[in-house]
Amino acid sequence: IVGEGAVSKDKCFDCHNQPDRIAKFSDTTFVHLNHVTNHKIECIRCHAEIKHQLGKTISPLETQCAVCHVGKHGGEREMYLGRGGKGVANSPSAMFAHQVDCAGCHITPTIPPEDVAFKGQTFKTTVKSCSACHDESYEGLLDSWKEELASSLNELEPKLTRTGNLLVASGGKNSQALALYQDAQYNYYFVRDAKGVHNFDYAAALLKKADENLDRALALLK
Repeated sequence: IVGEGAVSKDKCFDCHNQPDRIAKFSDTTFVHLNHVTNHKIECIRCHAEIKHQLGKTISPLETQCAVCHVGKHGGEREMYLGRGGKGVANSPSAMFAHQVDCAGCHITPTIPPEDVAFKGQTFKTTVKSCSACHDESYEGLLDSWKEELASSLNELEPKLTRTGNLLVASGGKNSQALALYQDAQYNYYFVRDAKGVHNFDYAAALLKKADENLDRALALLK
């Protein structure tokens, strides 16, 4: 979107030259009533045009991904970098510390070869990702991380809901409990939506802190 539809006083002189009429410029209620309602004058006669268009194309019908897909993978990136959580010190993933980027683990294609020409390709992480660099002792580690984090999230969810309900019932008057709840809720969604397996130790610490915050909030609300 380009432009804000601003109105310049110079536009008035296209039709008027009486000072008393120009003086009404700031009276938007009167101006709209008199011009739009009473005389059906089009908006564009006074307002600068607001342009709506996609970003510049690289080649015909090929735009930048960010035109439609905004802020994708931001949570995963922050999780991998080990930052942004509430009440937990920054802790980058060990993989990041060894300069492994996304393509180091996301190596298994998800789109069948016959569909690639039409759908493109997306890669996911599987057990093969670990065995490509590590020995057999790492087999099953990814699934173990997923299961452990899923279990922690499932255990935390009812406590999060209960605390939220108590805050609503209390009218949100306890600011300390509310702040603890909001930090816990943030960490919960961070781990769930950014997929904590991108930085397992950091994700586990975030959920532990969330659990502690909810316990403190519940004690304050009793």
